[in-house]
Amino acid sequence: MGKDKRITWVSGPAKGFYIDFESQKIGFSDQEKGLNRLQTRLLFFMLSSPAGFITASDTANDKELFSIDFSKYISAIKSAIKNLFKAADTTEDPSVLLDQILEKRSTYGNTGYRLRTELTDVLDEVTSETSQPDLTPIKEQDDNDLPLGMKRYLKNNWLVLFIYVFLILGAVLGLDSMGITVQLLLVKIINLPFGYTFLLMCLLSVLPILGGILIDVPLAVKEYVKKAKIKESDLDAASKHNVAMNLVPRFDNSKENVMFFLICNLTGGFTASSVLLYAKSIPGITDYLSSTNHVYAFVFTMLVGCLVAMFNNYSLQTTKSPTRCADDFILTRAHAFLNLIYLSISISLGGALIYTYLSYKFFYGSDAAVITPAYIVMVLAAYCYLWFSSNSPAADEIDSISMNNFISGLPILAIVSTVYTIVCFKPDFVCLVSILTAPIFLVLWIFCLLKRKKENTLKFQYFISSFFSIVAIAIIIMLALNFWL
Repeated sequence: MGKDKRITWVSGPAKGFYIDFESQKIGFSDQEKGLNRLQTRLLFFMLSSPAGFITASDTANDKELFSIDFSKYISAIKSAIKNLFKAADTTEDPSVLLDQILEKRSTYGNTGYRLRTELTDVLDEVTSETSQPDLTPIKEQDDNDLPLGMKRYLKNNWLVLFIYVFLILGAVLGLDSMGITVQLLLVKIINLPFGYTFLLMCLLSVLPILGGILIDVPLAVKEYVKKAKIKESDLDAASKHNVAMNLVPRFDNSKENVMFFLICNLTGGFTASSVLLYAKSIPGITDYLSSTNHVYAFVFTMLVGCLVAMFNNYSLQTTKSPTRCADDFILTRAHAFLNLIYLSISISLGGALIYTYLSYKFFYGSDAAVITPAYIVMVLAAYCYLWFSSNSPAADEIDSISMNNFISGLPILAIVSTVYTIVCFKPDFVCLVSILTAPIFLVLWIFCLLKRKKENTLKFQYFISSFFSIVAIAIIIMLALNFWL
């Protein structure tokens, strides 16, 4: 490669393309484009890697690349190469040419990339310039070498799960000692001023993020500083992020993750609050709760809500991802435990209230009610939450664990909300607007479905294993039992 540290493609459709590591430029057919220092370093890291393919976890252990967003940098490099080919006015498809430069491979959920060196000139002088990172990984527990799965999950979380179960049992015991049944508890919640419950839901939704930033990150940095025998002042913001996410894994405090986490929880809390607000607007709903006995249905629905919250945490710890560290979600992390509590409350409350007004209207309702703004807000909020948490660009960027909620949940939501609207409300303009929201979001659903099908990331089990589907199936089962019994 010579003193200039330059690699050139000498065969294939991209023949003539080169990367000049010295000048930090890429070139093709008399056209050149500059790269920044870390982009150039990432390409050289690929070239120097004995394994060829590198992933986000590989760059996390490099002293220069540990702080980069791997997927973003790869995307920026791809974009620069494509723009170069377009500027060269070649007749070849830039995407085809790009495939001659970078090769992508996904193995067990980790996305890796390598340079197609077999198409380049002599590489004898290319030696690894990567050195041991200044930040040395520190393992928190020996059993972290176990493969991801139930055994590892139980080893890491058994004590917190034990405490979680006894918190639920303690709440049941406390309510029973005060003579409060599940249905009476729902009546009290519905009768509370909405402002109080809404603020409480918002607070619960924000607590996990605050726990991650204010508790988990400082604890991770403190532990690393103590074991590495360095001063905290020696670590900049990027180093602290790498420590908290990978080296002493407790929380991903990157801007992208924090914003997605915050918006997801806030919109989820907003959706649960809108369900409550609509339930409050239904005449006679509290009398129905007080006079009927569906304790088994409410207990089952709330239990499923708690299990779904636990399933969410289990999936985060057992699903491999190029953008997540499984150990960040162990329940000894403040943000993980607080999120488990938040999801348990919001999903259980939302599921119980949805069962309440569906059973009331379908089996005990009398005249059709006038549609309220709370109902429209509830439906729109549910649609938007499903999309943002699973198939939005932000969800794709961080590889959201809820990626199947929109694909599986939207058809169920569209059918149930449309049938409910037609059966329960007097036809008017507002009712028509409510019904038209379903086909609008179905267009977006079809677009996402086709995209997932093209990417070959769509399987039948995704439709029945998503968090939304589990709750929806539980409510439908309880409604069916109510109808038959």
